[in-house]
Amino acid sequence: MENIDQIFVMNGPKVFLLAEPGGIGETVDRIKARYATPVVKILDCRKMQRVCRMFMHMKSVLEFPSYFGWNWNALDECLGDLEWLPGDAVFLIFTHGDMLLAKADDADLANLLQYLDYHGRDWAKLIDRQRDQFDEAKPPTIYHSIICVEPAELERTRRRFAGFAETLKEL
Repeated sequence: MENIDQIFVMNGPKVFLLAEPGGIGETVDRIKARYATPVVKILDCRKMQRVCRMFMHMKSVLEFPSYFGWNWNALDECLGDLEWLPGDAVFLIFTHGDMLLAKADDADLANLLQYLDYHGRDWAKLIDRQRDQFDEAKPPTIYHSIICVEPAELERTRRRFAGFAETLKEL
């Protein structure tokens, strides 16, 4: 199995660090070739350097409901739901990943990575996400986050993310 193919494995890491020269096109093409109806959402980390900006950008790109509360608990809830984005797999692709929460505390970066990892693992299980008696249990679904950087930024990003080795898998 090629390293990049780990993003297609249900059991295993859920948050990945990927150095992809020239952008994310090849990764997106592989995802679209693999799944019939993937949800691929591109998040630009240049717009996510501060927590408040991250909330704004994620709300817009991920189409969070109007009641989104602009705090970590609300982000946790919305990342766990995403039912309004129908598809057979969910991929959150963070471009310019070296800029992700660059002007925030490490604790904020830890929160985000933990939420992404937790919800990726949660979606990989057969769970009952019932809203009312007519809904059915949701089957296991791939829900992975890929933090992409240019190769020139990889070493600096590795150092910054070094404390998150249990959450983040480098491809």
